[in-house]
Amino acid sequence: MRRLFAVFALVCLLALCACGDVTPVETGVTDTIEPDTAAPETNAPETDPPETDLPETDAPETDPPETEAPILCTAVIEGIELVSSGTGIAYEDCSFEVEGDVIRFGYPLTAAWTDVTSATLRFVTDGYIEEATYDLREEHIITLTDSEGFSRELTLIPYRLSYGIPVMEIFTDGGVAIESKTEYVHGVMYIDGEEYPTKIRGRGNASWTQFPKKSYRIKLDDGASLLGLGQNRDWVLTSNYADKSLIRNQVAHDIAASLDGLEFTSTHISVNLYLNGEYLGVYTFADKIEEGKNRLDFSPVEGDEPSSFGGMDIGFICEVGWDFDSENVYNRDYFDAEKVVRIYVKEPEAEVANTPEFTYVKSYILAMEQAIIRDAGWQDYIDIDSWVDWFIATELTFNMESAFYRSCYMWKREGGKLMMGPVWDFDMALGNHYGDIPGYDGWCTTECEYEYLMENWMNYLITYDEFNDRVKERWNEMKDELLEVALSSIDRHSSALEGSQQQNFKRWNIMPYRIGAGSVDPKVYDTYEKQVQYLRDFITQRWAYMDERINREM
Repeated sequence: MRRLFAVFALVCLLALCACGDVTPVETGVTDTIEPDTAAPETNAPETDPPETDLPETDAPETDPPETEAPILCTAVIEGIELVSSGTGIAYEDCSFEVEGDVIRFGYPLTAAWTDVTSATLRFVTDGYIEEATYDLREEHIITLTDSEGFSRELTLIPYRLSYGIPVMEIFTDGGVAIESKTEYVHGVMYIDGEEYPTKIRGRGNASWTQFPKKSYRIKLDDGASLLGLGQNRDWVLTSNYADKSLIRNQVAHDIAASLDGLEFTSTHISVNLYLNGEYLGVYTFADKIEEGKNRLDFSPVEGDEPSSFGGMDIGFICEVGWDFDSENVYNRDYFDAEKVVRIYVKEPEAEVANTPEFTYVKSYILAMEQAIIRDAGWQDYIDIDSWVDWFIATELTFNMESAFYRSCYMWKREGGKLMMGPVWDFDMALGNHYGDIPGYDGWCTTECEYEYLMENWMNYLITYDEFNDRVKERWNEMKDELLEVALSSIDRHSSALEGSQQQNFKRWNIMPYRIGAGSVDPKVYDTYEKQVQYLRDFITQRWAYMDERINREM
């Protein structure tokens, strides 16, 4: 009976477990152990795991590294336009690039000042167009939002496209206009962002009176070395309006600089000029012709002996020319020689004819002229090397205006002889003047017929064997270098203006028209590239003509 009860109890217990009414006891082992790997049972007492000596460290507790939240905004900038406030039309030639969270936006040189300081930018993002107003002189934070509502912030960095040459900006005090060639207006000049307090006035003849694109004189408050040129206060900005190549002055001065008989030749550098926020186009920035450090040095050199001529011996600069605006020359008294007229003393500043300096300079020039005309001791008055190099530079570039007509300089240091140069003013040279000899088969210094100057000192000098022998020797010594310098200068300077010249002629739409005394046919040479090719062809043909004539006649 007792055994039957035990069997009955065991059956009931098993039934309850199968129905889930009894919670099984936890065993502390994995749910499944493979038969082959089950550990044998042992009666070993339970023990704690052995302690191990771990090295103590002072490492601070650190949070796990933060990970950047993924950028959920999928908006993509497809375009940025600068809209003209005057026309409502977007400017051409804008550019932009996005790098990470930075947008660099370049706007063209021709953008009006109001469109720079209060710019309407049109953003095209995923097909949507939005407009906003910004001052393009500063950086800005902009927010992009996509169609799902996710946003992203980016930094907008605006900048003016320079097209590879320096940008020069001049602001006059109060925005005062430049209306005089004699009265300076004060202001500030910026060259690629660097600030220079300065004064500015007009300069030039045709470039001032006839052309809308003016030339200017700059006088800094303090001397500075600008664009790598020697430190000084006085500088010149030339418009080159009638020169559609924009580089005649640079090419001619590169030629002259290779002739060391011309002791000083100014350097001309292309710049993009703004005046009171208005883009004025491509100019050349250059040293001014004057006495001083890094310019013309009047100090005597070793070996020179003071001259007793006229009771004094001073350095001076003279300019031959005339002024559209006044009966005298640049508001100064001038004098006429027998063969060359309208000569004025540029330095020292002898503005009236009765000063001792003026009298000395006039007497020296008149005595020199008579020595040349009579072939009697002219070697005592002139520095032959400089006159020979000046003749070669003037003839190779066919600069009729500088051939004792206008912008023709000569100078003398204390104890020295009269030197020709420095050379100047070539925008109407190199085959670009209606008064040139057709075919360019003549000497511009002696065979052109001027309105009031039919004969000058060179007409006599080139008849003298001593002078001609020096010209022939010097030409054959330098001719190959001169041609190489000229052609490489044309290529170098025109390539540097590849972008800026387009902006210049957008500002001044003159390519289809004849400008001033310019003689290059605008119907034939109707693109910038053709204008530059004309220059290459001219210098090559002129060089060949000079080589043949010099070696035949001199």
